[in-house]
Amino acid sequence: RDRLLDATLKGMLSDFSARHIAWYLNIQKHLAPTVGEILARKDNYLSLLATEPGPAVAWGQAAYKTLLAEGALDNPYELISASGAVLSRADKKSIKAQLSLLRTLNNYANKHDYLEVPQKVSELVRGSLPSYPADIAQSAQKLILEKPSGEVPNHTQSSCQAAPRGAEIPHIPAPCTAPLPDNYAPSEPITTPVDLNRLLTEHLSEASGETHGMGAGEELARILDGIITLGTEAIDKQNRELMRRTIREIQSIHTPEANWSVSSWGFLCRYNVILVLALAELVEGKDNDGALWQELIATITGGTMAITRHARLENRRVSLLLIFEMMRFIDEMRSGSAAAPFMRPIPAQSRPWTRIHYPQSHLGMLWDSTRDEQELPIWEAPMMTEEQGVGAMQSAALGGPCTRIDGSCDIHEREEWTHTQHVPEWFAWLMQHNPDTYAAHSHIRLMRALTQNRVPEVQRTMRLLEASRQVPTAPVYSALALACSAKSVENRAAAAEAIAGLCASNLFDPAGFAHQVRLLLAEKLLTAGRLAQTLEDAAHMSALSGYRVLHVLAELLNETKPAHQLLDLLGKLCVHYGVAVPVPEHLIPAPKARGVAVSALRTIAAVEPHATDALIAAADEAVAAEA
Repeated sequence: RDRLLDATLKGMLSDFSARHIAWYLNIQKHLAPTVGEILARKDNYLSLLATEPGPAVAWGQAAYKTLLAEGALDNPYELISASGAVLSRADKKSIKAQLSLLRTLNNYANKHDYLEVPQKVSELVRGSLPSYPADIAQSAQKLILEKPSGEVPNHTQSSCQAAPRGAEIPHIPAPCTAPLPDNYAPSEPITTPVDLNRLLTEHLSEASGETHGMGAGEELARILDGIITLGTEAIDKQNRELMRRTIREIQSIHTPEANWSVSSWGFLCRYNVILVLALAELVEGKDNDGALWQELIATITGGTMAITRHARLENRRVSLLLIFEMMRFIDEMRSGSAAAPFMRPIPAQSRPWTRIHYPQSHLGMLWDSTRDEQELPIWEAPMMTEEQGVGAMQSAALGGPCTRIDGSCDIHEREEWTHTQHVPEWFAWLMQHNPDTYAAHSHIRLMRALTQNRVPEVQRTMRLLEASRQVPTAPVYSALALACSAKSVENRAAAAEAIAGLCASNLFDPAGFAHQVRLLLAEKLLTAGRLAQTLEDAAHMSALSGYRVLHVLAELLNETKPAHQLLDLLGKLCVHYGVAVPVPEHLIPAPKARGVAVSALRTIAAVEPHATDALIAAADEAVAAEA
């Protein structure tokens, strides 16, 4: 019997699968160890609390519960030390059982004069409390003792402190309703041929490294300004040879027999190819007669050689816009009228946006076979015309109705290739003052990110929205909401940073964001758990962002019953900021109801308005942002 008890305990402490460990556990249960047998092996039973399988943890808890019931535990501090591993687990069943065991331990300590045990249990539970949902938090709160200073700890944020008694509740300014001043400043100009050629090599090479942020667009503008300032003769032999090699490669596959079409040229509309063909028009080269560049333009414009509302590659490829900018650069360089800065971001344009639904099949986006018939939301706006002071290229960049077959400006810019990232990054730089248009263009990509991990468009869009100084509109909030529910953790982190950044600029409107979240939740496009985690991450980034997130959740509570994860977060934030949120009558829980949502609703209803350190900090941040 002793050998069997030892062997089965050893097996339960091994890294076997849960299925194999179940055999050892069943043998232990059949043997039903006595108090003496448990005492002889108490260290092994204590070690079970740190194992992964939940049944093994439960067996260790049962063994120590037996020792407490029989009054045979001689060192309660060992159990307190081992409890930390259980209290940090993800499964609620183990946590609840451990809290119950610690309550039993406190009673045992009071009977046997272990006076320090309740205080140590209180400190242990207090450290784990912020991560608990509302129902477990209420149970854990009973184990926490008041601090000697008289501060009453809450059950949500261990860092939350009440302001001095009688402190006035601060006023927090509403979000800005007007754009912030334009802080655009061109990058430092290129003044030496060495710097120009270094950047040219990076941008002309097909294997160039991925840039940081929106650097590709800014670097392209710097390169063109550098060529204007220093002249084409500043381009060195290495870059001229790189251009010749690329042209020879294209000529080897572009033959009359190939019968190239728009789609065929589209494959070559990569960033480095466009720059090579365009700059080769300005640099003398024996391998270049200009035919490739002219044929490319004639093919994509249908022979008109001019940009019009209909002269676009399939699916409105962003490469087309870059080609026409390079056409303008060539013409101005040849005429001697080119001047720096040659390129600037498109000025902000205000347009009314309409939310329209299209079937997946119409958008060419069968991203979820279980929702073949589901219609997806797309944003449309009227086309900008020359009468409104917008040029042809700007009108094409801003776009009209987003009813193109895939809804994305860069769907065919094979983003898994590093060098093709430059074209959409240049477009993001170009559109930085029009975040609503860029967000509308990115919607299909953002919806793909709900089920796919690698979608670079998400982080690029979030960076643009975070840095924006324009007042966010409906497409922006819709894009933020979709990114909050992205499959990739990195993409959701980018969404949290974008929300915190807009809050820091005092541009984030909780009501506008909550409205888009409500629509997307009703369409079952968002996952409540991912959304709640992203909002919680954003709330932790600053006091003001946490306050704005609180009001997002309060807006959701007013018109619908949010998922329990969102209710739990709202309860934590209400206590943390001392903000009272009225609970609608139809959501008031019954007296005997139980669960996370019920506990959270009771917490929300119990909060009385009062000043806290977090609320005062949020007010200070809002005032600073306004100034």
